[in-house]
Amino acid sequence: MITIIEHEEDVDARRLVSALDDLGASIQLVRPWNGEDVSSALPPDGSDLPAPDAIVVLGGRMSAYDDERAPWLPDVRTLLVRCMNEGVRTLGICLGHQLIARAAGGSVACSDPQFHEMGIVPVEWEAPFESDAAVPMTPVASATGAAIMVPAVADQLSNAMDEGGPWIRLVDDLSRIPVVFADHNDAIDELPAQARVLARSERCIHAIAVGSHALGVQFHPEVDRAWVEQSLSTSGLSQDDANQILDDFDRHERDIVAGCRRLAQWLVSGL
Repeated sequence: MITIIEHEEDVDARRLVSALDDLGASIQLVRPWNGEDVSSALPPDGSDLPAPDAIVVLGGRMSAYDDERAPWLPDVRTLLVRCMNEGVRTLGICLGHQLIARAAGGSVACSDPQFHEMGIVPVEWEAPFESDAAVPMTPVASATGAAIMVPAVADQLSNAMDEGGPWIRLVDDLSRIPVVFADHNDAIDELPAQARVLARSERCIHAIAVGSHALGVQFHPEVDRAWVEQSLSTSGLSQDDANQILDDFDRHERDIVAGCRRLAQWLVSGL
């Protein structure tokens, strides 16, 4: 089962749901904006109930610090720490990516014009862990105060270099897709101690890994054209600029779909 946490009614998982359906995955939606309990995404500590195969934390218009506007965000950060400690595959998208960074002890710059991106964005993927093999990891306090216990980098390197390791194969496949779709004003400005950058654009970090199971992406793999049109309708952009973004999306839609399907495969299989 894949559990998806949705922060806003109209910021849903769109194509990711379809891609997971195609892979035969069952899906549980948790909608804290509608009063649903974020902690229900994982069984209670000590329970014999099975954990989900993976958890997805979606985007939203609030910031990673906006606990007053979205009072469930502290529970999401606590959940993310549990997932990282318990080895539950986790994908954070946009706001979810930033929440992974915050939960693991990093920080996010909010509404900084230098990080703003909207539309099709080229990204450069980096070979994971190739320069970190000799650097030991020690636990650090997360945003919740709990220590995050992820494997040492040397262990990560060994695991990742195995055939079917958690990041080598995934990054190799995603690096064949030259562009992503981005829509954000905030971005990670300080990495958690255990994080490794997997992708960057000219403006910001676009993908991080924390340990062997947590992946954050600043871009939106889940979007379809209707999602983009809806976002543009409230963007304040001129009609010409909005039309250009839509034209670019139409030209690169196959790339967006390919990235979404590849991430869905990782969520289901870990490969």
